Amino acid sequence: MTTADRIASGVTEKILTHEVGAGAPCLKCGDKCPGLDLHFWRKICKNCKCKQENHDVLASVSTRGIDNIGKLLMQDKEANQATGQLDKAPSPESRSPEKTSPKTVTASTKPPPPAPKPAKHTSTADHNVTPTQNGGISQSQPNKTGNYNFSVEIGDKAHTLDFGINDADFSFPAPPELKQEDVDDFPAPPPPEPELPPVVPPLPQEFQDAVVIKDDSNDPSSYENIVEARETPPSVNTQITDALAQKTNADKLEEDLDSIPSLSDDEGVEYDWNPPISDKKLIESYIEALPKDKQPVVGTEGAKYRKKQLMRQLPTHDQEPNECHDLTPQETQEMQLFVKQYREKALGVAKVEENSKVKSCAECRNPLTITDPIVWAERMGQERHWHPGCFVCAECKELLVDLIYFYHEDKIYCGRHYCELQKPRCAACDELIFAPEYTQAEDSYWHLKHFCCWHCDQPLGGKNYVPHDNQPVCIPCYEKTFAHTCSTCKEIIAPNTEWVTFENHHWHAQAECFKCTQCSQSLVGKPCIPKGDMVFCCSKCKREKFPPGQ
Repeated sequence: MTTADRIASGVTEKILTHEVGAGAPCLKCGDKCPGLDLHFWRKICKNCKCKQENHDVLASVSTRGIDNIGKLLMQDKEANQATGQLDKAPSPESRSPEKTSPKTVTASTKPPPPAPKPAKHTSTADHNVTPTQNGGISQSQPNKTGNYNFSVEIGDKAHTLDFGINDADFSFPAPPELKQEDVDDFPAPPPPEPELPPVVPPLPQEFQDAVVIKDDSNDPSSYENIVEARETPPSVNTQITDALAQKTNADKLEEDLDSIPSLSDDEGVEYDWNPPISDKKLIESYIEALPKDKQPVVGTEGAKYRKKQLMRQLPTHDQEPNECHDLTPQETQEMQLFVKQYREKALGVAKVEENSKVKSCAECRNPLTITDPIVWAERMGQERHWHPGCFVCAECKELLVDLIYFYHEDKIYCGRHYCELQKPRCAACDELIFAPEYTQAEDSYWHLKHFCCWHCDQPLGGKNYVPHDNQPVCIPCYEKTFAHTCSTCKEIIAPNTEWVTFENHHWHAQAECFKCTQCSQSLVGKPCIPKGDMVFCCSKCKREKFPPGQ
């Protein structure tokens, strides 16, 4: 049983995962569904049988999958940073003399080099050595003569490596004495240059005529008050002031201001998501290059599409064992290893850049226009690029949500279909199967305990069932919910029997049911003339049943 956090009155509570998004309206069924009532383990609504992503759930529910992806990507980032710090750590040999005091000796943690012959490096009695046990090497202090030593145990005897520096000269020559006459010879510094006012370019010819603007600050019809009342952006205000300065009619100024495009309309466009780049122009070009119904603009169909694809392409139960139903410890370990492997070998986030040279799209093969936005995926190499609307999953052909892709055998996939290439997915609970045994039927897979009736959850192992929409349904549920009624005998047409269908009318394929309404002749395997819920063997019987003029 998995749980999710809920904050209420400053206290973190625990709620069941299948309660998250409860009551959300169904986007497919509309008013026919009273709201999302998530099945305990099927990931569908118990009311309408639609999936969770087909309901208008809160954004916090739809983004749980990408939040987990973010954590996986952050693990890579932290690992790379840790590796980079280790690589950048200076070794004792590379430290500069300015940072290492000649009076301090620090023992390295590296294993000591092979000891030379003791006779050449054995210390004399003059060395003042204070042994400190440190991985087999004793740390020494400088003696009175300035020598430095390390005591190393070789066999049962202690030997001292002498790093004597008696001959080292750490003194620096004194600087030459500066005489007063030398100071007098230095030239005096030049006087500071006066600051000149900035050069202002002349106005264009059309604006060189003198303009007189009256100071009518209290007049509501004055031009300045009109501009201030309309809260025109400063940039637009600056551009139009000179052009409209000679107009004195307030009504005319209003018309001219209305004809100027408003910047606030463009700046007011808000996206649910956009590529993580700083170039706003490139972001707008990328969004506009997407299909209109898939542009992630807040409050549009494109935003709903993105929310659905987040849950569809990046299901949380493909990334987090805690989101799965009743995994064994062994299955949990196998899933953790699986997630680690695809994080290292397949997971990636594509980047958006401006096209700088002629390339062709890796999906549609059409040319990519220079300066247009293009998408590239690092795991696919530097030579393959896509139109923004062509960066799709190789299996489902849907846009890869938020540019998150999974690489496999020179193709890119969404998270769902990449995982299905590696592991079977249970058709009932929608989770990947890590158990060694499972059921395969109707070109689908099931956990052994999940091969149940789609409606009543009764186990179907060893029992008859009827496939309906690729899901198994037990015989009683099928007859109650899906079976047709014979138009002649008014009995249920059992799933294991043959029947005849015309439009919305059905008959048992038997002589006593599928027969001429007028003469009762069997019509099984014969041509017939249907009319409503009746059938006739010939036009004569039909005319007798329905005389002309009636």
